[in-house]
Amino acid sequence: MQAVNRGHGPTALAAYRAGLAVDPEVLVHVDGDGQFLGSDFPRLIGALTAADADVVHGVRDGRTDPWYRRALTGAVGLMIAVAAGRRIPDVNTPLRAYRPDALRALIEAVPADATVPHVHFSLAEARAGFRVRYLRVASIPRRGESATGTMWGRGAGVTLPPKRLRAFVRTALGEAWRLSLRPSAPLRAVRRPEPVAR
Repeated sequence: MQAVNRGHGPTALAAYRAGLAVDPEVLVHVDGDGQFLGSDFPRLIGALTAADADVVHGVRDGRTDPWYRRALTGAVGLMIAVAAGRRIPDVNTPLRAYRPDALRALIEAVPADATVPHVHFSLAEARAGFRVRYLRVASIPRRGESATGTMWGRGAGVTLPPKRLRAFVRTALGEAWRLSLRPSAPLRAVRRPEPVAR
């Protein structure tokens, strides 16, 4: 837990680093807003081990998010597909299972304050030839203070993207260019690590 709210990206990266510090066999990331069913977690881990994959992404089915959140996901997915040379399902999914050696290769290339680490991870995995598997999982309405997330508006009555979301998108696009998309971007240098004996 962090002393102050640093945003989704830095919080996710801090959690990944804390998880790696205990030398796990597998590391699972999931957002804390209750949008996934617990029964999908064993399926995710099972897919990682059965396929001897580096990472498994939980691809969300049945998302109930506002139109602008779905539109943003689609636009980011298109941008990353062009950069990767292929479509990546649910490019920013917050449900992932990683082998530690694969995750370390990604974590070492991403600054601790990155806003959209999962977007960077998805693109780097595709470019570097990581063994990625995609598993369809149920997406249920988020729980907590807001069913749509705090920066995404306060429910069905919101018809335009909130101001905070628009600012976030500008920041995230600039970061995507600096870290992943420009010719000298640091995440272009990520390489799939040699698998360790298990």
